[in-house]
Amino acid sequence: MAALGAAFASAGKIKQAKELLSQLERLQERHYVLPYNIAKIHASAGNKTKAFEWLERAYDEANPDLIELNSEPIFDSIRADSKFSVLMGRVGWNV
Repeated sequence: MAALGAAFASAGKIKQAKELLSQLERLQERHYVLPYNIAKIHASAGNKTKAFEWLERAYDEANPDLIELNSEPIFDSIRADSKFSVLMGRVGWNV
């Protein structure tokens, strides 16, 4: 679902991406949903604030997917932000 949401957002289909985000947030009440994946949807949709919020949550939960931060193209839109560099350093990437 998260990959589809990111694809919708990247394609400019923001309404569909938001619908999937809502579904994922509702699912999260009963099942674990990777915050990293939700961050990917927000980053694809251009919502930097929400992307960072969910990346921080992923960090707080020690999400192993954060190892992909260095190479995940979905985060190119927020890579220049100083918060991204700080997070990369906390994850262990030399920036």
